[in-house]
Amino acid sequence: MKTLLYAAILAASLWILTEFLEMASPEGFTPLSMWLTTLWHPILALGFWGLHKSQSPKRNRLSLIGVLLLILSFIAFAPVSLMILNSTVVNSFPEFIQQNPIYQVFGLMSLIGYILFAISMIRTRYYAGWMGFVILLTVLLSVVQNFAQLAEIWQHVAFIITSLVIISMSVFALRQQTKG
Repeated sequence: MKTLLYAAILAASLWILTEFLEMASPEGFTPLSMWLTTLWHPILALGFWGLHKSQSPKRNRLSLIGVLLLILSFIAFAPVSLMILNSTVVNSFPEFIQQNPIYQVFGLMSLIGYILFAISMIRTRYYAGWMGFVILLTVLLSVVQNFAQLAEIWQHVAFIITSLVIISMSVFALRQQTKG
């Protein structure tokens, strides 16, 4: 279990690094940020399983469904960055999604997964309630940014905050395991 939680910390840290690299780049992404994105997605899939198991030693269907949706979406999105990086046609994630609409399904799965997992966090009270509310707010900010076409910085801010919450949850769960 601890390995999965450390995986969540590593993946969320790489996600934060990726967001800062993309904010610093005039193009919005760099080859390094794309490789890191490809790397952290499957690692975070493992990490979310650890977060789920930490909060749900007994049956928790809401958490399970949310985490399974997140895991599937993370695995589906892992190769997308490399596809964009190696494309001569597509220069950005939104362009890729527009040309490959099947990935909208995975985006919706991720959105629903985060919402279900956040609600399960609030209900189980294993993690601090504010963590679940923050995840819900960052999901909302991400959706608003996409539909209202706000400045890209808001998407980066939402992702960085989400990553920080994932790190906080992982550290909390590791401390709980040390106590028990």
